[in-house]
Amino acid sequence: MHFFPEHHTVNIRSWPPVVAIVVSACGPTTDRVVPGADSHASVRAQAADVVRDASAVSTSNTTYPSLNPSTAVDTGRVLYTGASRYSVITGAECPGRRTVNERLFEVRDLVVRISEDNAQFDCREGMRSLLTATVWRNGATIPATTIRAAAASGVIISTLSNEDSEPILLQAHDDGCCGAADEYSYWDLRTGRLMFTAESPILRFIASGSLRYLAVGGGTQDTVALVQYGDGRREPQRVAVIVPGYKGHTQLDSTTISGPRRWGDYAVVGKECCARGDTVSVSGVTIRLYPDADDGSGGFEVLINIVNDRIQLGTVLRRP
Repeated sequence: MHFFPEHHTVNIRSWPPVVAIVVSACGPTTDRVVPGADSHASVRAQAADVVRDASAVSTSNTTYPSLNPSTAVDTGRVLYTGASRYSVITGAECPGRRTVNERLFEVRDLVVRISEDNAQFDCREGMRSLLTATVWRNGATIPATTIRAAAASGVIISTLSNEDSEPILLQAHDDGCCGAADEYSYWDLRTGRLMFTAESPILRFIASGSLRYLAVGGGTQDTVALVQYGDGRREPQRVAVIVPGYKGHTQLDSTTISGPRRWGDYAVVGKECCARGDTVSVSGVTIRLYPDADDGSGGFEVLINIVNDRIQLGTVLRRP
């Protein structure tokens, strides 16, 4: 909560060089100085006189907001609460520390409480993490759904519009430990369903005014990449990119996405906004994936096309 000091405004009508001086508990500030015949030194001297005389201004009829921190909280009926805490875990064998951060968000007709519970122990690598998202319909007292994921942090993904047809996705993220890849998972906040998993933040492009999502990651043995594609409302299409004879592990290095045209940070098919009647085929988007091999042999370049709103595998090239 921010506390704002009391202040008085004094209008100086008889001195042309100065229009107004604001006197606050933190000291005087000049709102605007209009150059005139007097020197700058004279203006500063006149301003100083006003500051010294500020105590003569009557404040008996002036009311100010209360500085009591509880006032803002107690003005309405509290429906949802969130708290943060830090704990020291004592124990002769494995002491540690635990941090729990809780935050509340209002998204359309939902209220979401995201709780990030992270514990670190001196006797083990990595962090033990649990992300919990509790979702209420705004005004309800019983949660509509609760999402739990083995993740350290969570954010709500931005959407193009506030229409109910646009899904609201929660991104859960956990750092990879001990050489493992990062883990991202994406959950539908209305239903609690897991929609996508990935090794990097989800890719998005605009198709006729709504978003499409691409989640990608590496694989193991002859599966060098996993790709999921969809609109976030229905079950996504899932494709495994297989290279016969390969027996290693891959982690996603980088991805690129291109389309018929750009709009800000997005590739766009059809219109970028408000195109409910647009029936342009969702085609012409190309995704390039670069999974790295863990055996030092380089990696792969995987070319994927979106044709008629479906994934179509292009070429798979070996990189030195």
